[in-house]
Amino acid sequence: MKATLNKAIKVWGEQSQLIKANEELAELQQAICKWMLKDVEKRHLEVNLYLDVINEIADVEIILAQLKLILAIPEQHIKERKREKILRMEGYLESF
Repeated sequence: MKATLNKAIKVWGEQSQLIKANEELAELQQAICKWMLKDVEKRHLEVNLYLDVINEIADVEIILAQLKLILAIPEQHIKERKREKILRMEGYLESF
């Protein structure tokens, strides 16, 4: 998988993939908004909206993997920040 991601970066270029990241994030945002606008009782009937969100999450995760390669961000750095942020969230949630 990493080889394919690196090839995509080489073929399309870093700049193009950075722009693509913004595009994919916007598409996920749009898919979430469309899902949220549906009546809560009818959301489960909207399989296409649900699948759109899944597809956009997949696209975002793929482009994020490319961003990590482009920016040479070690996975351990991401894991550490996630852990810190989740711990901070736990602190906020203690009051509830």
